[in-house]
Amino acid sequence: DFEQLTLESSPLVARALCLSPEEHWGPVRVLVVPRCDLPPDTVSIDDFALNDDLFSTVRDHLEERRTLGSVVQVTTPYYQGITVITRARAATGRSTSQIRQRVLDALHQYLSPVIGGPNGTGWPFNTGLSATALAAMIGEIDGVGGIDEIALFEVDLRNGGRLGDSTEFVALDQGSLFLGRRHQVVVR
Repeated sequence: DFEQLTLESSPLVARALCLSPEEHWGPVRVLVVPRCDLPPDTVSIDDFALNDDLFSTVRDHLEERRTLGSVVQVTTPYYQGITVITRARAATGRSTSQIRQRVLDALHQYLSPVIGGPNGTGWPFNTGLSATALAAMIGEIDGVGGIDEIALFEVDLRNGGRLGDSTEFVALDQGSLFLGRRHQVVVR
């Protein structure tokens, strides 16, 4: 299986997803998420680009093992930028600044392509995000007394600009992952 072979090709591969050909004779697409050891709140889209060495390593490894007649295309997922804006309440006697930082850290980690998602193994491919799921996640953070508001915005990862109005749900297309950016948290 191309996903397993991709993971075995280099320790610099964090995750992989194999997509069936879109056309009968089209290539099998293998989406590669490079390992990124930076803190989740400091990463950018460029940290998930395939450098030439990693691309060649993965491509060559798959080329040696593919079946005759199959064509494999190595590429990256589409990264959907997302910003979460939330207003929360601190539990009685808790520091609002400390709770704010906990919520920010949790958002950056939860929406990470490498260490995010409900299981901490990277945000799941093709899985949308709802404000309800985020409220549940934030509500479990020690010191959070309640959630007053959550808004989701799609974001351009190159310029940081918001794309459209706030929403309660953001869907992901096939082969896509979230990458959180510029979350805003107010804690009272």
